[in-house]
Amino acid sequence: MENRNVSAEALELERSTPTPAPRPPAEILDLGPVHARPGPFVALVTDEKGFAALEHEWRELFWRAEAPTYFASFDWNWPCWCCLAAPDGARLAIVTVRRQGRLVAVLPLVVTRTGPFRIAVLLGAGTGRYGEALVDPVEDPAAIAAELRKGLALTRADAVLCDNVPAGSVLERCLDAGPRQAGGRMQAVEVRIGEVADFADYVRSLGSSLRKSLRRRRRRLEEAIGDISYELIGDPAQIVPVVGRLLDLKRGWLAARGLHGRFLEHRHVAEWMCEVSRRAESCGNLHLSVLRVGGRIAAGQLAFLAGRRLYCYLAAYDADLARFGVSKLHLEDILAEIAGTGVDLDLLPPADDYKSEFGAPGALVATHMVALTPAGRVALVLFGPRMRERAKAAYLALPKAVRAATARILLAFLGRVSAGRPAPIDTAEDHP
Repeated sequence: MENRNVSAEALELERSTPTPAPRPPAEILDLGPVHARPGPFVALVTDEKGFAALEHEWRELFWRAEAPTYFASFDWNWPCWCCLAAPDGARLAIVTVRRQGRLVAVLPLVVTRTGPFRIAVLLGAGTGRYGEALVDPVEDPAAIAAELRKGLALTRADAVLCDNVPAGSVLERCLDAGPRQAGGRMQAVEVRIGEVADFADYVRSLGSSLRKSLRRRRRRLEEAIGDISYELIGDPAQIVPVVGRLLDLKRGWLAARGLHGRFLEHRHVAEWMCEVSRRAESCGNLHLSVLRVGGRIAAGQLAFLAGRRLYCYLAAYDADLARFGVSKLHLEDILAEIAGTGVDLDLLPPADDYKSEFGAPGALVATHMVALTPAGRVALVLFGPRMRERAKAAYLALPKAVRAATARILLAFLGRVSAGRPAPIDTAEDHP
């Protein structure tokens, strides 16, 4: 096994968590008369027991929603709480909206501390996913945004900080009030390959230079290293070792560029990623694939299926094989697999050059912060998106040899002045 430490950690950690079901039951939980009023009712879930009790309703709402991303699902957010937020001392604050007892919207938040400030962030903050609320499609988006805004006040946070919020989403509308800041927009890349006749039809749409480069690199890689094979991981027992290998490859990629991936160094990241993958596999939403060269994993992609869209979450490759473009070869194989199946590919932000070669501009996202109290106005100035972007630009301008060490010193200092872990600052050039 190539990643003994990570694999052992993930295998040893067994949690008594709600077991995922292939499809939610049709019934709604008995919520009592307090929730039976005709108008919307906003409440806050603040304990793990209440979170677990939402499981079936949350799943049912996910199935009803129009084109939700996988990151809005219960099976993404539950591991984010158990493995990342709870161990870091965060306080649960899930905003729910009901109409006549029926769950119609969920906004999963936790409250952390940065110095003296209480900052509410999305579950999974800093992990590179889309940030969104899950909303029933029959509801008026503007009305739900207003109800969610009421829920923010219930969190008792000084400010709310949400990253990777898609433009035009209900969550963006919710955050469009009061003293606020929005960071610069980043663009995702999508590959609309689901409706093409076949892969050959899609390949013809690519630039001739890219087509020639892919053929040349594949030939040279096979000649230099050995046989090349694409594999979709279907055995649940292989999830732990494969995910562990991808984490190692990603850390190696960061180290080669002098970058510090704070999220990837979280003490429970392996446990979390394996649990997210296991739950997705149980519900038929996991797409875990690898490119093997000479029998060894040279590149891999952890992706999640929701509706007719495959969200490519974690891409990693062997930095020693970068000259062969193994990441592009692997992406080519994924596209060959799903061409004509009705499923499109979402490569998530940012729109790196290698992504743009294969697809077209997708969703625009931005980080938003809203002050809820006078103290939150101060936090907005000190920790708002604009200050974070300036800090990131200064970090990336440092010499490669000192970037990672500088990030570790700064984050250690922040950890000492905070009662809990602060909302993460993404110091990598792309999502994890």
